[in-house]
Amino acid sequence: MCFSIDPAYYLDRAIDINPDHFSATLLRAEILIDQGCATAAISLINTYLSKNGDQPELLNFLANHYLTEGRIEEAESYNNKALIKKPRSYESLYTGFLIKKTQGDKFSAIHFLERIMRDDDHSFDVYWQMSQLLDEPEELTKKVTLLEIAFSMNARGEIFMQLINGYLDLIASDHSKQNSTTYCVQLSEYISNPQFKDLPKSTQQRAYSLTAVLKK
Repeated sequence: MCFSIDPAYYLDRAIDINPDHFSATLLRAEILIDQGCATAAISLINTYLSKNGDQPELLNFLANHYLTEGRIEEAESYNNKALIKKPRSYESLYTGFLIKKTQGDKFSAIHFLERIMRDDDHSFDVYWQMSQLLDEPEELTKKVTLLEIAFSMNARGEIFMQLINGYLDLIASDHSKQNSTTYCVQLSEYISNPQFKDLPKSTQQRAYSLTAVLKK
């Protein structure tokens, strides 16, 4: 006979035995959110905080919840409290980035990502997200560099396509022969990548055309 195990039951037992059990409280709140019981999850977190003081992980949990709900001011308030307690927390800094991105504050969103990079320069999401924020012509070189790093960490087709288009735009916009030749060499290497054949025909033709001209 098989018995299904409900993790919520054991988490509730753990919290009953020890109401100050941090991990059990956080996991139970996450399950409640997944079950659509946000009010119960917030109540559980607030009860814990009222007894044990501000805990950055739980404050960040609330910030993420309110961000998901579109309650930006509350999300920002809890995120600020979390960062005061733990200024270098990856999770809280990333939440801060998401809040600023939602607000359309590009400068502050990049600032949060840069703060993460100071302590964690191996996070794919940070490089990818920052590359998506750079949309001005003068930011193109930096965008391509970030896409290079992101692609080295995660060779997704979407990243590859943006990387190729980035090089094509650099070659088209940069009138320096030296720079264009460098971009041509880098682009030629990517043309031999199997993923290149999956790109739109118009992109392939543009790449072949530009590299052919620059090789002359």
